[in-house]
Amino acid sequence: MTDDKHKTESTHTVKAMVNKQLKDVMADGLYCPSLECGCSLDNLFTCCEPQVCECVAARKTGRKNKFGDDEMAPLIKGKVRS
Repeated sequence: MTDDKHKTESTHTVKAMVNKQLKDVMADGLYCPSLECGCSLDNLFTCCEPQVCECVAARKTGRKNKFGDDEMAPLIKGKVRS
């Protein structure tokens, strides 16, 4: 039997906390400069690369990448850097 106080709440995961913070700054996801890739809020951390710690808040560019996913660009002071 599982003790309720030992259950991990989904809002306390790193992914959920990052998702909330990104929404708070009106970002659409993350962008990793060293890998030149990005992920959207509904699909965070899909790359599972060690460089995930380098990811920055990003917005969708309106274009699709070579995989058909939304292209992301770094969010700099409320604007998308192209």
